Amino acid sequence: MRTRFELADVVHRFAPSLHDRGKLTPLQEKVFAKIALCRTAALGGHEEVCDNCGTIRYSYNSCGDRHCPKCQAAKQAFWVDELVQSTLPVRHYHVVFTVPDHLNVLCLHNGRMFYNLLFSAVWHTLNSSGYSHYGVGTGAIAVLHTWGQNLTLHPHIHCLVPATGYSLDGRWKNIGHGGKFLYPVHQMSSAFKSKFLDSLKRALREQNQLMLFNDQIQRAYSTPWVVHCQPSMASAEHVVRYLGQYTHRVAITNQRIVNITDEKVTFIARDYRQGAAKKYITLGDVEFLRRFAQHILPRRFVKIRRYGIYNHTAKRNLGIKFRVEDESEGNNKSKSRKTIESNIERFERLTGINPCHCPVCKMGQMIRIRKLPPIRSPPGATFIQTHPQL
Repeated sequence: MRTRFELADVVHRFAPSLHDRGKLTPLQEKVFAKIALCRTAALGGHEEVCDNCGTIRYSYNSCGDRHCPKCQAAKQAFWVDELVQSTLPVRHYHVVFTVPDHLNVLCLHNGRMFYNLLFSAVWHTLNSSGYSHYGVGTGAIAVLHTWGQNLTLHPHIHCLVPATGYSLDGRWKNIGHGGKFLYPVHQMSSAFKSKFLDSLKRALREQNQLMLFNDQIQRAYSTPWVVHCQPSMASAEHVVRYLGQYTHRVAITNQRIVNITDEKVTFIARDYRQGAAKKYITLGDVEFLRRFAQHILPRRFVKIRRYGIYNHTAKRNLGIKFRVEDESEGNNKSKSRKTIESNIERFERLTGINPCHCPVCKMGQMIRIRKLPPIRSPPGATFIQTHPQL
C-alpha cells in the first residue's frame, strides 16, 4: 500500500540540491535515482485485468535496490524462510556490538575498511570467547546496521549466536549459563575494543593516515564500549524471525515519514532511553537526505555474514544437519520435501498476502495481459503503486 509520504518524494524534491552542492558521491546519486524511479512508469511494468470483475490495474516494476524501503518485504520474508530451515534446534542468543560515535569520522572516511574491520573484530571476539570459556568453536550470523532512530550514523552489528559448539576433539557441546547469559559482557567489551582499535590502527598505518585520526582512536581507548547480550530466546524459529526484523531494514521506512514541506521533513523516531516512546523529529530537506546518504553501503558490500558452524563451508566439512528429523520424518523424506512453488505462492504462504487478488471485488485474480515498456515519466505525473515485483 502506498503511504501518503514516501522517501521517493523527498528524493524527488531535494536530491537536486545536494547534487548541485557536490555533496553526493556517484554511488549515492545512483541509489537516489533508483529510489526516485521505483515502481513508476519509467521502469516499465505490466497491465492486469481481474478475471471476475474486469478491473484494470497497472503495476510498475521495483528498482530492487537494497536501500529502497519499497523493495525489502519479499526479500526479508524469503531470507527468514530459508534461515529457519538451516538453523540448529538449540537455544540462541542475540548479541549486539556497538562502537563509540566519535569513531564515525573514520567510518565516513572509508566505510568499506571500517565495516570489514568491525565484522572481523566481532567474530574474533565471539570465537575466542567460545574457546576460552567452553573450549568450543561456535558460530554466528551477523547483520550490520549503520543508523540510529534519528538517522544519525550509528554503526552496530546484530549477531545470532547458537548455544552450542564443536570441540577440538570432535564432539558437540552445549554452552551458555542456563540460558541467562552466554559470555561475560564486560570481558567481551574489552576484547572487542582492543581487537577493533588495534586492527584499525594497523590499517591506517599501512595507508599512512594514522596521524589524521590518532586523536579519535586514543579517545576511543579511554571510552567504555557497549556489548549487549540478551538472555537466550525460545525456539530457533522464534529467534530467526526475531533477527529477521533487522536483516533487510533500511535507514527509514515510508511509514515513519509523516510530513514533507517545501523545506523540511518530519518523521517518527523511538527514544529507547525513554521506554521506546515515539517522538517527532523535523529536519531540513538537505540535512535529511545527507543523513540518509550516510547509510548507503559500499558497492557489493556484504552486510549479512555467517561465521563458524553457520558458515556454509564449515557446514559441509563438518557434515552438520540443521533440522532434527525423527524416525517418522526419516521414513517420509520424499513426502516431506517442499513442492516447487512460485515466488507469488511463497510470498502468500509467508505473509498471508496474495498480491494477485483483485483489490476491488476481493474474489478474482489479476491476470497479466500486456507488458508495459519503460518510458520517460512526464513532469508531475502520478503513478499507481502496487505490489513489488516478485
